Amino acid sequence: MRTLELQHVTQEVRRLVQSINVHTAEPTMARLVQILEREPSPSGREAMRQIVANRQIASARQVPMCQDTGMVVVFAEVGQDLRLSGQVEPGRARRDAPGAAAERASGPAGGLRDV
Repeated sequence: MRTLELQHVTQEVRRLVQSINVHTAEPTMARLVQILEREPSPSGREAMRQIVANRQIASARQVPMCQDTGMVVVFAEVGQDLRLSGQVEPGRARRDAPGAAAERASGPAGGLRDV
């Protein structure tokens, strides 16, 4: 049987949540620029220009792209040969370790700015 420390789960979820809020993969960025260049509507172009600029600023300054939308959903499969070890925040179930990490990563106090 393999043992996995919950602390490692929460640290990795936190790192991933912070990363996806700051970095845009190059293929995605290239596609957004392509959409911007092909957008026929002036208002559509302006919206896409702002999206592209926001993502570029987020990456350059290491700040979140957007703080007013989104929800983290974590799917984790744990087989019968895995034992979870360690503590989660008081009052939270062990199965909620990823949720606790996501809240700390994106919440006002845990902030994405301490990447």
